[in-house]
Amino acid sequence: MAGHVLPVGGGGIVRYTLELASALAERPDEVILHLGVNTRAEEWFRDTFPTARVHPVQRRTGGLAVLDEHLAGLAPFRRRIEAPVDVVHSVKHIAPLFTRGARSVLTVHDMLLVDRPLDYSRSKRLLLRVPYGLSLTRADLLICVSDATRQRLLSYYPELERRTVVVPLAASPRMLDSPGEPVPALDGRTFGVVVGDGLARKNLAFLGTVWHRLTRQRPDLVLAVVGSGATDLPELSARWREMLAEGAAVALPRITDDALAWCYRNTAVALCPSYMEGFGLPAAEAAAVGTPVVVSEDPALSAAAPASALRAASWDVDSWATAVEKALAEGRPTAGHEPVRRWADVADETIRAIRTR
Repeated sequence: MAGHVLPVGGGGIVRYTLELASALAERPDEVILHLGVNTRAEEWFRDTFPTARVHPVQRRTGGLAVLDEHLAGLAPFRRRIEAPVDVVHSVKHIAPLFTRGARSVLTVHDMLLVDRPLDYSRSKRLLLRVPYGLSLTRADLLICVSDATRQRLLSYYPELERRTVVVPLAASPRMLDSPGEPVPALDGRTFGVVVGDGLARKNLAFLGTVWHRLTRQRPDLVLAVVGSGATDLPELSARWREMLAEGAAVALPRITDDALAWCYRNTAVALCPSYMEGFGLPAAEAAAVGTPVVVSEDPALSAAAPASALRAASWDVDSWATAVEKALAEGRPTAGHEPVRRWADVADETIRAIRTR
């Protein structure tokens, strides 16, 4: 069920949907892939997934899309698909109420809607929370993207333990194979990179304090903030306003995957200060190309990061400054980095879970 994906792109759940679909599409001997899509994206899906069977089943986006997602099972399984469907895999919060006997699988990315409801708009809180809870309790199998997400899920629904399995995510093949696209504002400079928006849990206000301290000693440093605009960061603190004015920080609200791949390959350190995540994809992506990583103590981030990553408490400025200084001093490793998890592995484990659980 990919009705939330539009050709203009999107965040981590959109990337999950497309990467998993791509990995499954490469296994026609094992999987006949049907994609329930938004009518606005039908042509794009047909071009992108020529071997899949594409079914336009969703009309709306935003809050009202919940209705389509919850009821969309009626369309593909009763009118559009001739052969029986074995599994309906929903990948974003909502599972269809009606699957016509097919097994219902739901990917659980996080429990942030329950843990941190104020991070969401009022309409989304009102329209999504009840259907999300209903989808969790009705699904036959819940695929959690991390053990941390599984533990958060079970803290609310302990009775679902037997229905859960953990299948961690992987770095994007497009990221790993990209030739890279230099970012002029960073090219030739010593820089760190952080991926995150202005939500409080991303902890950018805290990171501004850390980086401001570092740049008083190292004026040559610059911090690239991917996913936040130059109008968002100054609202966090006076330090952010100062760093942006001095050029010690650069806001990159929207960059291509090629540009992000270049950032990861050329940065001195990747910073992941968030104190609550469902998985921690930036840590996994940075590690996949051998980038030194500093992460918070958040369980999901810590698990997604490699063993070589430096870990520091998300509230401790001194520990973070020390860890970043150490990463800068040690530089990028000259030896090969740790084994890279691939989306083929995610597809393998997803199929195995569906067959055996």
